[in-house]
Amino acid sequence: MYYSELTQNQSRVSVDLHQTYEAYRGALRNQGKYAGGIAWKTVSGRVNAGASAPEILVQRVVDRIRLLTEEKISQAIGVEEGVLFRSPKELT
Repeated sequence: MYYSELTQNQSRVSVDLHQTYEAYRGALRNQGKYAGGIAWKTVSGRVNAGASAPEILVQRVVDRIRLLTEEKISQAIGVEEGVLFRSPKELT
């Protein structure tokens, strides 16, 4: 099988992608350590998690509140975010 060497820019992009992926995997491994890292705020008498709060952390807190109290909990639907990142054209 024939392979051509990567250009300098392709090598740099490859290293960047590898480092980004490893950082992502590390974040997934450690996400449970940061359960208290949610920015909470009150809006119109309701408690809200900040937009940047990871969904899994918010869900864990909500589940815990349900276990400990009889408070009514509901989800307010906000703006649905759909951010996508495309692969660099050098890799496609």
